[in-house]
Amino acid sequence: MVIDYIIIALYNFMWIVIFVSIFPIFLLLSLSRPRWRKGLKERFALNIPDINPDYLFYAPSVGEAKSVLRLVEVLKKDSVNLRIAAASMTPEGLQVLRAQPHLIKWAFLFPLDMIFIAAMWLKKVRPACVVIIEGETWPSFLFLCRIFRVPVVLVAARAGFMRRKTVSIMKVLLRPGAPAVRTVCLADSSSAFYYRKIFPGLRDVITGGTLKLREYSVSVSPPSFLDHVISSTKAVLWVSFHKDEFPVLIRAVQRLKHCFHLIAPRHLHTLRVLLKLLSDNGIDYSLYSSGETKNSKVMVIDKMGVLNTLFPAMAVAVMGGSFSRKGGHNIYEPLFCGVPVVVGPYHWNYEVEVQELARRGCVCIAHSEEAVVTAVDKFLQSGPPCQRDELVEILKTIDGLEVTVDVIRRVHGGESR
Repeated sequence: MVIDYIIIALYNFMWIVIFVSIFPIFLLLSLSRPRWRKGLKERFALNIPDINPDYLFYAPSVGEAKSVLRLVEVLKKDSVNLRIAAASMTPEGLQVLRAQPHLIKWAFLFPLDMIFIAAMWLKKVRPACVVIIEGETWPSFLFLCRIFRVPVVLVAARAGFMRRKTVSIMKVLLRPGAPAVRTVCLADSSSAFYYRKIFPGLRDVITGGTLKLREYSVSVSPPSFLDHVISSTKAVLWVSFHKDEFPVLIRAVQRLKHCFHLIAPRHLHTLRVLLKLLSDNGIDYSLYSSGETKNSKVMVIDKMGVLNTLFPAMAVAVMGGSFSRKGGHNIYEPLFCGVPVVVGPYHWNYEVEVQELARRGCVCIAHSEEAVVTAVDKFLQSGPPCQRDELVEILKTIDGLEVTVDVIRRVHGGESR
């Protein structure tokens, strides 16, 4: 236990050094950018009410927040009086959680992982059980769960490439809080070895499956101003591309001149960079918000929450986050709509699923820029290898909702106060 306290002390000393170093810069930015000031009180545990929920769910961002809503909806079917709280690391994730008050009674931003701040936050929230989505664990918070005897369950956990590279460091940093983790419910079986290394005292390591597979609507239609384009030309959707992946996208678009391209950057604040690259490379484009294509073959999606209306009408989707070391993003939404997917070489967030679906021909792994163009061309010419209904049935075999809900209930039922 003494070693655990030393590790936590050193970790928090590092936090303090970093915080003091960047505070002047942060102060200047927060004065000019309201976005930087938003939610600061919650980060410092200053306006958190005293509550005592049955569950506290932690969802790092938007995708995980949607998984939380899916879990809570099932949990509440049998226990409508469950008191649910949730926290997210990002304002976007928090927005998703707060949009469903009938499911999530309290939603906050996750606190800074300094021991005294996290302690104030956790003392006010006082959950009976903590559920962490996709295994993002913070050393001080986890240690405090151990001190306050709050059981923790990790669900949809994955050992991505970066985690595999740093498993020894994680084992040391998370050692003080490791006894709080009762069960790990994995998204895929390949991660079991790494989580047993990080948490050697685990009671259970269970392979549940993904939580990101949900019923996507295919009855919606794209906006009317795209009708004439999509009806006459096959369309490619470039989804969730990061700024450092834009050059790959630009070069592919330049070569694929016989189709219509819709580009959805991962972050809207990178739009300026994307638009400049398009202009510098002589590519005419229109903006989705303008409501017209302007006879161009490229449209940039500059609005959130519209992809679900576009997927069903696409011929192929190319998934960003997989052409740089991000690990790839959610491949299920286009696949659920019957749209084949092209991913890059860095897809470790969905390694097992990608390999299985690639074997069935629904996903193509492109290891080079040339391969991206070839794969898109192939799907444009031949279409998806199977019908949507068949593809949906394949996807449902990796859905981990029922197993995960059962694990959460078991941990809460066996150890709640």
